[in-house]
Amino acid sequence: MTDIVIIGGGPAGVSAALTAKNRGKSVTIISNSPEQSSLWKAKTLENYPGMPGVSGEKMLETFRKQIVDAQVQVIEGRALSALSMGNAFGVTVGQDYYDCRAIILATGIVQQTSFPGKRSF
Repeated sequence: MTDIVIIGGGPAGVSAALTAKNRGKSVTIISNSPEQSSLWKAKTLENYPGMPGVSGEKMLETFRKQIVDAQVQVIEGRALSALSMGNAFGVTVGQDYYDCRAIILATGIVQQTSFPGKRSF
């Protein structure tokens, strides 16, 4: 049984995974492949600390290398369900099932159309 399953492999999920590993926890990230991420398609990001002017592709490649180096298990796929099982949780990915003590949802943002007045900021 894994201590923590993190659903999402973007900046928040990777940060949570590295923090948990630094605290001695076993961690699994469940995420689609980086190429399927909206972040991957970003040409230039200027608002991420320590990585000015980086592309989304390069950022996600850097994140992936860091979590692999930290020995965080990565399951590529889509989490289909997350269920409380009393003292534990179960997460399904396709036909596979993973037990864990805690789940962190770090699913990112959804691109939507602009709301009225957004462009004036």
